[in-house]
Amino acid sequence: MDPMDYLDSLGQFRMRAGLERIVGVLRAFGDPHLSIPAVHIGGTNGKGTTVAMVEAILSTFPLRTGSYTSPHLIDVTERLRIQGENVPKDKLSEGIRRIRDLIEGSPDTEGLTYFEVLTAASYLIMADEGVDINISEVGMGGRWDATNILGPQAVAITSISMDHMEHLGEDPVSITREKCGIIKPSTPVVVGNICSRLEEGNRCLRYVLDVCTRNGCPVVVVSEIDRMGETISLLSSYNVPDWRVIEAHARTGNGSTLIDLKMHCPVDQASLEPRFELLDRIMEGSYLVPLAGKHQACNLAIAVALSLMVLPFALSHNRLRSGDRTALKDLIEGSVDEVNDRYGSSELKEMVRKGISRVSIRGRGEIFNIDGKEIIIDGCHNLEAARALRETIRDIFPGRCVHLLIAMMRDKHPGDMIEPFGGLISTLTITSLPTERSMGTGDLLRGVLMGGKDIPEIHIREEPTRAIEEWLERLDGDSIGVAAGSFYLYRHIREFLGRQKV
Repeated sequence: MDPMDYLDSLGQFRMRAGLERIVGVLRAFGDPHLSIPAVHIGGTNGKGTTVAMVEAILSTFPLRTGSYTSPHLIDVTERLRIQGENVPKDKLSEGIRRIRDLIEGSPDTEGLTYFEVLTAASYLIMADEGVDINISEVGMGGRWDATNILGPQAVAITSISMDHMEHLGEDPVSITREKCGIIKPSTPVVVGNICSRLEEGNRCLRYVLDVCTRNGCPVVVVSEIDRMGETISLLSSYNVPDWRVIEAHARTGNGSTLIDLKMHCPVDQASLEPRFELLDRIMEGSYLVPLAGKHQACNLAIAVALSLMVLPFALSHNRLRSGDRTALKDLIEGSVDEVNDRYGSSELKEMVRKGISRVSIRGRGEIFNIDGKEIIIDGCHNLEAARALRETIRDIFPGRCVHLLIAMMRDKHPGDMIEPFGGLISTLTITSLPTERSMGTGDLLRGVLMGGKDIPEIHIREEPTRAIEEWLERLDGDSIGVAAGSFYLYRHIREFLGRQKV
């Protein structure tokens, strides 16, 4: 069987708890994933964008980058990127073949899932390709996710929102507990503005800080301006080895966002964590991000912090890979000396800005102009992500009404997805996708009516191509088309637009 057909035969959405299977597979190959410095990024929303930002920043340095994300929008090769490019299909296929052949010859590794096979193959390929930094996104949750076999140099929890509750728990603190499973002893943790809109927000942050305290992890927290005092007071009450708070403020428009970052650190305390040295020197300032939305401020703050903390490790790995045995000590210690010797503060900051200026990611607030009609495609499928998208629309397209097209998976909550758009929606088009997990249009309609009772006009179209065609026909210069609810809708829209030669 062709390796790609074998992968598809495993069923993309089948899950099994436990790490023992993927651990066994990669141990048989000599644990290639542990030979590469890594960044591990978890959270509900913002993971993929943060990965893209870290990749863009580190690509400005003499490094060979690798990133692993999910899901893919069009082709599975999107999940593994080397040097910013999708892995060639034949290379991915060969990696999957090697994993398959091992599985078939070892009863201890039978029953691997689609995601486990793809993760193992991707980490094997990264090692073969001589990658200097592995930037990995958690697939779901954290504790039992296949990516949680990494020994990262820094981790992040971007956000907490109500999603995947059947697997992660029915309340934000339970979901936080699962996502904190990626935190490793003595490893710096960057925490986004988690649960900022939920009553449980402080409880979630306290849980993260409890885990960090027990594990001796330095902490960086991104905070909104109006919560700065509360966040600093909270951090001061914990016995983490060292901490920083990043104040992030954004102004958005014309498809890009100008973000100001400001650092706050313990009063009268010298840095105890060497990896914070670069943050203290470089973080503060303004950054122009070619992505829309004020929520990008949190993503950017996390990405810059992660990039600066892992940069010394990646540069040392690059030297070691080039044959410089003296780099081994620097790699183990994460010494910042090499960075300081090679780059002045102003040069380093400009390299970070240069990387950010060329970041791109599909399906996250992506804006298109089609014969004068403007549309936004966003994979948002929970309450927090929908709120962020609504704010982006109001900032960039004030006064425009929205023609909304949605499809969702069965485990999502349509009412939460629709509620933030109250008063903006002119028409709603509901469709279903040809995948086993897709929510039927009847269930989707019932869920929508629970959260959006003031929608003036609803259209139901089972076939996505017809739904997309009619949705686009309704657009005019006074409205904007928004497609959301599932990343799996993206491919159908792009294929339709391609057929129309737009």
